[in-house]
This record gives sequence, structure tokens and C-alpha cells, in this order.
Amino acid sequence: MAPVAPFAFRVSLPSRNKESPMKRTLSLMMITLFTLSLLAGCNTVRGVGQDIEQGGEAIQESSS
Repeated sequence: MAPVAPFAFRVSLPSRNKESPMKRTLSLMMITLFTLSLLAGCNTVRGVGQDIEQGGEAIQESSS
């Protein structure tokens, strides 16, 4: 008979995470959606800033 290593027996430990897989998936989807919308908002604000800057430059060029 072959000796059995102590790690060969799998011990089932209680899970700390009691959430259902569906709830976890939904949470990850919501976080992803929020992050993407935040990044899209940053690009929009940057674009508005660039438009204002170009408008200011056009006013400066027309006044000189």
C-alpha cells in the first residue's frame, strides 16, 4: 500500500462570500458600466475644454 500525503485530503472550508453568483455578476457589470461612463465623461469634458480653448484663440486672433 502506498503512503498517502497529508495534502491529498481536501478540506472544505466555509466560504466567506455568501453572495449568489448572479448577484456577483450583476455587481461586476454595474461597476464596469460606471467605470466606462466615467471614462467617457472625462473625454467629453476634455473635448469641451478644447472647444472653449479653440474659441478663445479664434477671438484673440480676430482682435489682434
